[in-house]
Amino acid sequence: MSPYYLSVAVPAPLPRVFDYLPQAGAAMSQYQAGLRVKVPFGGRLLIGVIVDIHQNPQIDPIKLKPIQECIDTAPLLDGTLFRLGFW
Repeated sequence: MSPYYLSVAVPAPLPRVFDYLPQAGAAMSQYQAGLRVKVPFGGRLLIGVIVDIHQNPQIDPIKLKPIQECIDTAPLLDGTLFRLGFW
């Protein structure tokens, strides 16, 4: 199976998402858009939302950090509301 990466929106004053690695040993099926995750960001931990799962990271994969924790087991918003919010 090819490696995969998680694009996460974090509450930071930057108009972009950031790529993270999945937790060690986590299956791709564990993750989906709309789940909240705890991620390291600038020396602190932030709660973000997964917005995409993909196989081509924005930066060198060696520089990516894994998410710390997956908070939800199901997305907080249904697909329609999630797409509207992402738009």
